[in-house]
This record gives sequence, structure tokens and C-alpha cells, in this order.
Amino acid sequence: AAARAAPPVAEAVEPQKEAIVAALSASGNNVSAAAKALNMHRTQLYRVMKRLGLFTAEAEEPQA
Repeated sequence: AAARAAPPVAEAVEPQKEAIVAALSASGNNVSAAAKALNMHRTQLYRVMKRLGLFTAEAEEPQA
């Protein structure tokens, strides 16, 4: 059987970005709740968000 080529990186990133944005929107930008909905740990979601350029100034600042 012929090996399938991996999709270009940009094609693989967009669905992931859309899923994260949707989860954050549904959770009222609560990263912990969004991570749970995406079945990943909160710190993993932060790393993925950083890699995809999804961080905002509010997300980087600790809450008082």
C-alpha cells in the first residue's frame, strides 16, 4: 500500500486553531474549562496556544 503524505502544516494547524478558539469561546475564555473540553491538560493548552499565536495580553497576565 502506498504511504499517504502528511498534509501541509498550515492545513493541519487551522482545524486545531478553530477548535481551540471555539472551546475558549464556549467556556467564556476560561482556559481550564476549554482544556477539559478539548481533553487536554491546561498547561498543554497554554503551550499549544503559544505555538499557534493565540495568546492575548489577558491570557498572559495572572489573575488577582
